[in-house]
Amino acid sequence: ILAVTSAPSLLAALVDGDLEAVIAKHIEAKGGKKAWDKVETMQISGTFTAFSVQSPFTLHRKRDRMYHLNSLHNGHKFEVGYDGKTAWMDNHMMQPGAAEMSDLDRSVLMQDVSLATPLFELEALGCEAKLLGELEVEGMLAIGIQLTRPDGQTETWYLDPGSHLEMARESTGSDFGRPNPQITFFDHFREVNGVMIPHLTETQWYTRDRVMEVAKVEVNVHIEDSVFRIPAPPGMGDLMQMVGTWTVKGQQRQSPQADFSDYESESTIERLMKGTMLQETYTTTQGDAVVRTFSYDRFNEEYRVTQIRDSNGHMEVQEGTAGEDGRITFSNLETGTARNMRGMTILLRTSLFDIANDGFKTETEVSIDGGENWWVAVKNSYVPKEEEVASNE
Repeated sequence: ILAVTSAPSLLAALVDGDLEAVIAKHIEAKGGKKAWDKVETMQISGTFTAFSVQSPFTLHRKRDRMYHLNSLHNGHKFEVGYDGKTAWMDNHMMQPGAAEMSDLDRSVLMQDVSLATPLFELEALGCEAKLLGELEVEGMLAIGIQLTRPDGQTETWYLDPGSHLEMARESTGSDFGRPNPQITFFDHFREVNGVMIPHLTETQWYTRDRVMEVAKVEVNVHIEDSVFRIPAPPGMGDLMQMVGTWTVKGQQRQSPQADFSDYESESTIERLMKGTMLQETYTTTQGDAVVRTFSYDRFNEEYRVTQIRDSNGHMEVQEGTAGEDGRITFSNLETGTARNMRGMTILLRTSLFDIANDGFKTETEVSIDGGENWWVAVKNSYVPKEEEVASNE
């Protein structure tokens, strides 16, 4: 498709052959740096054709290379995003659930995350640029610029010698995780809020062909940063609000007839294994170090809590589900991990509820008659530690 042209003087007549001058003309053709500096966000919508099936798409862009595409591939949900740090994909053709991208898929996505084009921000991206000179793209004259990214991946951008707008990009693509050469064409440029946006993008590689046809571009609409972040794994969405360092205000008792006594401790909850598990560490009033985990088994559709103390090494497992009120209740009734003490089998049932960014509550019940009767042994309210510090000041 691409070749060095033998026409010796046409390019020289259109540009002075200097890389900086070519890039400057490209930036001006796209609307100019001042116009692009006023663009904070873009919401782009239209139709996306993949596997010969046309579907609607919405593309969100935000300054600092935030990117989020939501569409369908052959009728299956297809969503990719980048929040400036984590590149992720939720491709239901493969497996439901968002996951961080492979190195190859991340590299391919980085080609598209710049708000305008990477030629606007070569230094910020850490890219090396080289002017290739006069080339042809499907028989059309083009100015070639090769970019080398910090990870060593290269891509070649082809600019129209007359308009200096991007015509095409040749790069490495990903076909279900396999590298393949690809070429992307840009066409149907229209001015939106003073900047030039291609309204037709077509990517070809191997046996694949994807086309994005833009119907609407909205500039500087409000887009929450959360749109670009990797979604929590299935079942873990609400639980992500539990991540943090907490002051725990608790009440506990040793029997159903006893009065509650107050206590206060500190708890730290971390996000592990790409969000598929939370881990809580805390110390009991007796000085025992405790590690507790929270996870969701999407195959069996149930939540699971494990807990172990350094004083006895007993691993307790509780399992359960969420009710219609959002309260998640676990128990060790059927997990075979109940404690046997003084001739009694101690069953536990724990509830998580009122989960929000500013705290949550837990309640632990005990049964010693096989689960026929339960009584509340512990009640905890988790409050962000920083709020406690501020209130004391």
